[in-house]
Order: sequence, then structure tokens, then C-alpha cells
Amino acid sequence: MRVSAATYLLPSAPAVALPVLRDVIANWPKEKNEERAYSAEIHAKQTLWMYEDGNLQPGLDPPPREIVRKEVKLLDDDVPTLLAKFTDFAMKAADADREEDRHRAGSYMSRKFAIVATLDARSPDGRLALVPLLDHSDPSVRGSAGTYLLKRMPEKVLPILQKIRDTPDPADKSHPRWRQARDRAWMTLEMYKGGHLDVLP
Repeated sequence: MRVSAATYLLPSAPAVALPVLRDVIANWPKEKNEERAYSAEIHAKQTLWMYEDGNLQPGLDPPPREIVRKEVKLLDDDVPTLLAKFTDFAMKAADADREEDRHRAGSYMSRKFAIVATLDARSPDGRLALVPLLDHSDPSVRGSAGTYLLKRMPEKVLPILQKIRDTPDPADKSHPRWRQARDRAWMTLEMYKGGHLDVLP
């Protein structure tokens, strides 16, 4: 209830709403089976990310479709270099999320977006170069690649994201970036389910 109210108040009363959302993220109990607590924490994070990107428009139908910047500078790197950079940025974005450095996390997310835009500019199926990353050992890399591939190959990507979200391997659950990967997978799946996943369609 607090997160929902704060979401609608945030554009007009940030001084009131921001402390509520940050408190939920920082202090809400994390009991193992507390589904409502987990959902509240994720919604609070999503609200803050969209607010900081200037895309929070509560009450509109449909919700904002573009969650990344329109202007993207295309890159000159070859495909192996782009994939190496994407992998590095995915891990660094997850680390920044873990450290609650939203500005740095957003910067790395924008860089990943630029890489996918570059791949797509070169070929209609350019982003399919990300497919090998779906088998990467780091869950944040698998989840990031899955976000950009989900609409192209849902039959392959949905089980990967669902596993990160729900039933990770023991190696994943002990991974330092698993929680950030799980949160992102949850948001990606929710947006896809609602028809609002538009990361370079």
C-alpha cells in the first residue's frame, strides 16, 4: 500500500514519496516466503529507476513504453568486442545495483543498449549475436542478454529468465550478482507479460 501510494505521489511530491520508497528498499523484511514484501521491494526499485530516467507516468494506460534513451551513438567495434563489452557492462550494472549506485547502473544500462542498437543497425538479426551469452556462467549476463532477446525467441529465453527468477542453480544462488539478476528477470518478465517490453523491438 505504501509503495503504491508513493508511486502516484512521486511526480508531484517527491520529498514525501522518495523517503517511503527508499525505506521499503532498504528496510523491508526479507523473510524467505514473504512474497508481498519481495513484490513491494521490486516495485519500489522499478518506480525509482523509471523516475530517475524521467519515464514515470503513473495512471497512464498503457505504461511508458520507452525505458531507455532514444538517441544512441552507434559503435565501430567488431562483434566479438561488442559481446565482450556487453558482458562487462552487464556485470558492472549488477554491481552498481548491489551498491545502490543508480547513476552508475543507468550508465552501464545505456551502454548495453548502445551495443544492441549497433548490432541491429548492421543486420535485421544483428542482436542474435547475443545468443551465446544466454549460456554465460554469470546470471546477470544471461539475464541481460535475455532481456534483449525475449521478444525474438521467447520459447528459448522465457525458461532462462524464469529459472533466474524462481529456481536458480546452487551456483547461481551463491553468486554475488544473483539477487540483482533475479530482480531484473522479474521486472523483464512482468513487462513482457503486460506487453510493455520495448527494448529495441
